[in-house]
Amino acid sequence: MKKTIIDIIKGSMMGVANIVPGLSGGTIAVVLGIYDRFIFALKDLFTHPLASLKSIWAILLGIIIGVVAGVLLVVRLIEFAPIPTTCLFIGLIIGAVPKMAASYDIKKATWTDLTAFFVMLAIIIILPFLPHHQVSAEMSVWTMLVLA
Repeated sequence: MKKTIIDIIKGSMMGVANIVPGLSGGTIAVVLGIYDRFIFALKDLFTHPLASLKSIWAILLGIIIGVVAGVLLVVRLIEFAPIPTTCLFIGLIIGAVPKMAASYDIKKATWTDLTAFFVMLAIIIILPFLPHHQVSAEMSVWTMLVLA
């Protein structure tokens, strides 16, 4: 029972992460240590469907709960506190970097890697402070770049 509740909570975190641009449910799954189990169960879904669903049903339920609750919560948080909410998500992304890097066999970062990382980090930090405009039917090049 305890493991089921923990899996639902972890799945909920994945669900919330899936609705936040720039944050991935897969990243959260790696950080929470359930990525391999989740991916292997999905891989076996067509060959052993009952066993696969039995092993991850609590995570899937949590993902559904997280998406629904997350949409309601994130919309409210962005309305009332946009900058702290954005900073929270930036912190989640940055906090996941060491865990993600540890899961790969990375020997040494090159100058190109570090430059790209810090340029993207600067863009992410600056974006919340740019003036907000109403969404229109026409998209400028700047809007497309920001959305990309």
